[in-house]
Amino acid sequence: MSLLSFKVHLLTDAEPGTGLGSINTNNYIPRDASGRPRIPASHIKGLMREELRNIEDYLAPENFSADSILGKGGEALECQGKISVSGPVLADGSEDNTFMITRTAIDQTGTASDKALRTTEALAAGSVLENGSVTINAENDSAENLAVRLALRSISAIGGNRNRGSGRCRVEIEGETRGPGELLQAFLKALPGQKARQAAGISKDSRDCKLDKKTCWVDIVFRANQPVCCPENPTRSNAIQGGFAIPASAVMGSLLHRVIVPGR
Repeated sequence: MSLLSFKVHLLTDAEPGTGLGSINTNNYIPRDASGRPRIPASHIKGLMREELRNIEDYLAPENFSADSILGKGGEALECQGKISVSGPVLADGSEDNTFMITRTAIDQTGTASDKALRTTEALAAGSVLENGSVTINAENDSAENLAVRLALRSISAIGGNRNRGSGRCRVEIEGETRGPGELLQAFLKALPGQKARQAAGISKDSRDCKLDKKTCWVDIVFRANQPVCCPENPTRSNAIQGGFAIPASAVMGSLLHRVIVPGR
């Protein structure tokens, strides 16, 4: 049994909603019993599941299942997980820097759609949420423990509108200095008989590949040579603050275009 304590540092404004609203506001930020903004444990666990499912889909590791670690609910209760999650709350002494965002849908002519106006509560960039924890029923150096660390460190955004640049974040685990790439290598090494296969979509007769010491986590920097049009998420006073985000699908499409198109 081990305990991981973690913090979430917001790099852009975030919209972690409760799904509950009022006459004037469609969605409020979750809060604890003291009224401090918090990130629900269910949301953290869902983001962790998404990260571990990506490992399943693209690396197909043997003897590994996200459900075996996080559990699989439903009426059948098919699989009981090995972790218990507690969501982080706004750090003590931090200013409750929340505000309202109002936006509306735009149709193909650039006109605001009728009855599409929505107002949601948001938490400002720079906020730190602390005292999040994950209790793991596994030893520190086990594959399960490393998978949980990897899932937490890989979370890059929280809340709604993540595909528009909202909620970008950095997750800090107390005492953990390894980045996602190093944790991925350690996790795969800890799995007995591990073989990492090529990503889905590669032909079946392609050779299996193995992650070795040269495998790394790559940070990509884009430099625009001319103006770029990219959807943005309006923040306080509907002014752009967080900077736009390039969707992962667009990056993957560009890479595939370079690889697949002859002569490029």
